Amino acid sequence: MTMKEAFRELSHKFHGKGPGKTKQEKRQRKYQDELKTKRMKSSDTPLMSAEKMREAQARSKPPYLVLSGNAKS
Repeated sequence: MTMKEAFRELSHKFHGKGPGKTKQEKRQRKYQDELKTKRMKSSDTPLMSAEKMREAQARSKPPYLVLSGNAKS
């Protein structure tokens, strides 16, 4: 929890009023995104493309992997 979040929580308790519905939803979304990034491997992309390439290489067993696509020069 950041200093700002801690102060905000303290303020809500002191004044006896909670945060609004949209702020609660926003905080929940932020928390879920944070969990998702923690679960994701640090060496991989959000689409897990590095993991897919490793699996493809393990199936075909070559020491290289041919990449195809539209590359702009």
